This record gives sequence, structure tokens and C-alpha cells, in this order.
Amino acid sequence: MRTVLTFVGRNPFEFKAAVVQRWESLLAMMWIALSFLLSLICTVQGARAQQTQGLSIQFGMPTLIAVLAALALTTAAGSIRVAKCLAMHQALPILANLQREVHASAAHVIVHNGLRADQLAPGVVVSEAQREDQIRTARRRLDQVGTLLEFARQSAETDSSYAQRLGDYLAKFPAISLDE
Repeated sequence: MRTVLTFVGRNPFEFKAAVVQRWESLLAMMWIALSFLLSLICTVQGARAQQTQGLSIQFGMPTLIAVLAALALTTAAGSIRVAKCLAMHQALPILANLQREVHASAAHVIVHNGLRADQLAPGVVVSEAQREDQIRTARRRLDQVGTLLEFARQSAETDSSYAQRLGDYLAKFPAISLDE
């Protein structure tokens, strides 16, 4: 939780990037250790095969390079995908908690036709231009929260239905205390 507290009030995309980078680094270290172990095993097996005149399989150099390149690319792509999945699993509950207030205020503006909560009091006059500006700002904030949580807007979806879907998605994550 201490890491989370350092990001309160900051750009939440920094927190998300830091978590993803952490998991990518962990997987990279795992692959480095695994490749070192595999290299050691192959070296020992190669030395034994030379001593015992064992059966050896020979590949042509172009074939070997193509197979190793395909294996490396597949492994790298898979590792990046796994790192992203693990990072999002760890970061989503925290990010959801950090974005609840942003979502609530933006959804309120959308639902109440461009009016913030403080503008609902009787006697408050808000110009149409100000309402439109507040709706644009709310729409942008909803899209930023959706982008952060990787919760995309569906094609031709209205702002109010997207705000509702995003709110339902945020509600799936339990509230956590950042004071721990």
C-alpha cells in the first residue's frame, strides 16, 4: 500500500505503467535465469555426447536460426502478454479505487445534462455554453477512466450508458483503504 500512497493525486497512468514494468522485469529475470540454466544443461550434455560418441542431430545453420528466432519471438510476445495480464490483475483494484470519484463526478454531469452537483441548487443559472463545456469535460474524463482501466466504449454507445456500464464495472472492485 505504500507504493499506492506515493501515487495518490498523481497521474494514475504512471502507477499502471510502474506495475506493468515490474511484472515485465520479473518475467525477464525469470527468462534470463531459465536461459542460463538451459545453456548450462546443453553444455554439459554436449560435453558428455563428445566423450561417449553419442548420437548427435545436426541442423543446418539457416534452419537453426529460423527455429530459434521463431521461438524467441513467440516467447517474447507471450511473456509481454502474461506480464500485462498479471499487472492488470494486481493494479485494477487499486486503479478502480483511485478513479471512483472522477467517474462519479463525470457521470453526474452526464446524467444531469451538464450540471455539476453544486449547480443543482435552486436559483443557480448555468449558460448553455458552460453546460456543453462541462459535458465535453465529463465525456473526456469518462474516456480517460475507461482507457486507464482498459474498459472500452462500445461503438455508438451514449455517454449515459457508458457512464452506467463503467460505474457497474467499478462497483465490481471492493473498496480498499489507502491508509493501511
